[in-house]
Amino acid sequence: MITTAPRTDRWTAVTLLAMAAFLPAGVLFLYLFTTEPVDLRHRLEVAMEPDGGGRMKFVLLAVGAAVSAIAAAAIAMSRRRVILRTALACAATLTLSYAVTGMWLFMFVSALPLWWAYKVAA
Repeated sequence: MITTAPRTDRWTAVTLLAMAAFLPAGVLFLYLFTTEPVDLRHRLEVAMEPDGGGRMKFVLLAVGAAVSAIAAAAIAMSRRRVILRTALACAATLTLSYAVTGMWLFMFVSALPLWWAYKVAA
């Protein structure tokens, strides 16, 4: 037997997860595409430089944006409670990852869906 989540609660989660996806995606977009002339290859080489301290943060922003967007889409399309619990686990892991790396703004934004997911998915 599959339990379902209420429809209005799902759209709250989709909105919160979309916010958690757009913030890091926007920062990556600004970093990569707001220079004149746009030299994407050079920017990626600088961001992924092994000696620089931004490599892990750059990758974490990209992964965080992708995971949040996928979780938002999955919740929007599915009504199964296992999807909600998976989104809760992803949001918690992402929030802890941002906290460990000291990215506090991203941590707070990715923590927004945790309240909702705990309330609905638990």
